[in-house]
This record gives sequence, C-alpha cells and structure tokens, in this order.
Amino acid sequence: MEVGSVVGAGSVLFTLDDSDLRAQVRQYEAAVSVARAKQKVAGDNRENAAKQYERYRQLFEQGAISADAFDSYVLKLEQAQSEEPDANLAQSEAALAYQRNQLANTVITSPIAGTVAQRGVDVGSIVSSSTQAVTIVDLSRVKVQVSVGEQQIGKIRQEQEVKVVVPAVRAEPFTGVVSNLSPAADSNTKSYLVEVKMDNPGQLLKQGMFTEVHFTTDRSEGVLTVPVDALAERSGSSVVLTVQDGQARENPVKTGISDGKVTEIISGLQEGDQVIVLGQQGLVNGSKVVVSEDKDEGAKSRPAGEGSVGLGGAQGKNSN
Repeated sequence: MEVGSVVGAGSVLFTLDDSDLRAQVRQYEAAVSVARAKQKVAGDNRENAAKQYERYRQLFEQGAISADAFDSYVLKLEQAQSEEPDANLAQSEAALAYQRNQLANTVITSPIAGTVAQRGVDVGSIVSSSTQAVTIVDLSRVKVQVSVGEQQIGKIRQEQEVKVVVPAVRAEPFTGVVSNLSPAADSNTKSYLVEVKMDNPGQLLKQGMFTEVHFTTDRSEGVLTVPVDALAERSGSSVVLTVQDGQARENPVKTGISDGKVTEIISGLQEGDQVIVLGQQGLVNGSKVVVSEDKDEGAKSRPAGEGSVGLGGAQGKNSN
C-alpha cells in the first residue's frame, strides 16, 4: 500500500515472514494427534478396567477371590480413571490454537476504512511490536481539540452545536458538535480541553490543520447592536461617535456581549442613530463632518482636514 491509497476495513496492508510459525503449527498439530490417540487408548483402558472391576467385585462378594486380589482391580480402575490424558489433549489444543493465532497475525490488515497517511515499512524490513508500520486515517469525520478558560468552560454544554472556521479551506464555517469536556484544567496552561466532532464532506479537512472554534456562551434577543469597529476608548470608557446635525458626537455607551462582529449596546444609543464606524480616531466631540455619497465606497462623512470616515447604523432586533 502506498501513501494516499484508499483501503477498506480488513484490507491486507502487508505480510510478515511466516515460515518458522508454519513449522511450529505443524509441530503442534502433531502433538494434538498424539494426545488424541493417547486419550482414545485411555478411554479403552478405562472401559476395560470398569468391566474387570465389576466382574471381580461379584467374585469377591461370593468369596471366590481374596481381598488382596480384589484390591488390585480397584487400583487398576482408579488408574484408568485418571484425567491426565484429557488434560494433556486440552493443553496441546490450546498450544495449537495459540500458534495458529500467531500465524494469522502475520497478515496485517486495516482495522478501519480510510486512507494510508504514512508507511514506515518496505519489503524486507525488520519490524517489531513497537514499529509504526502503517498509519491509516479516516477523514470522513474529524475531531477538533481546543482549550478554553475557566470563564467559558461552565457555559459550554455537551452536544452543543458550534461553528468551526478553517481558514486554509474556506471562509464559510463548518458545523461541529461538542463531544467531550475536560473535567480538570491543564496544570501548565490552566485551561480546559474541549473536543468537537464534525463531518468532513469531500474530506476537505486534513489532519493537523489549524481551526477557529466559535462557541455561543451568552445569548441576547432583540437587543441594540453596532459593528465592533464603531467602538472607541476614551478615558477608559467605551464611546460611539454618531453624526448629529453635521457634527461628530461622542456617546458614552454601556456594552454587553459581542460575537466579534457586532457588540450589544445596553445604553447610550437609540436604534437608527448614524454611527461612525471608520476613522473616528481622528475625530473629537463637535468635529464637523459632511456626509457624501461615493459610488465605490458608499456613504462617507468627510470632516475638514481629516480622512474619510465610514458610516453605519445602530440596529435592533439582533441576537448574539
């Protein structure tokens, strides 16, 4: 099997030299035959000893033979009833079954259906039980591992649906499901491991790719939101600049949760306010701005002596 080959469950990957094992199997097969023959002889002896015992018991009870003579036949019956021949046969059969199993193990098959990702052996190679001979991967369904902090782990649920972004493959996120949550934090990073399983249509995702996993840890319905770029920091507080009567106005706001694209505004804005989302760093409260229409750039406001700034709007009825 070459790297990249598609294999089914049970497909032969390679075989080991089995000449010595075949010779051992033949040896143990012969040992089983001998043990069975001895068991048959022992069975016949047991039957004959039982018949002789019964006959001489009757003679002893009739006084025709002495007690010593009768005791010799009792001893013969006890010896004939020994279980040693049966035990020897069972031991030989077990040894034969073990050697046959060892022989079967010389044919190495794939336990799963998948693709050969790595091959560490060639014809004539010497291998041991620790040799990583062939690596088979099943990419029809993949697992993503991500670490989260103690602030988030309590808000993530088993079987929770999440969005997984793989930049190397496509911008559109994949859908995964939380399969495992670590009950203890890593001693070094103090973070918790979360495993997410997801389907891999077309096997676009490859082992080792980097991903972004987006968990929904909080949710708000029917709230006011603005683009995250509309937020600015002034004296340690969050503000949003709006356009009112041709001037930039700083609006101190109280923010809520954010999904990285939009942020919830708890107070400080009204739905429909004209919000500056680009270039607000160069504006101060009261700066004059002029809104103009640009076919290529959309609605813009241009303060005197400043670059262009983008406009957005405070929107309601969004959920995060």
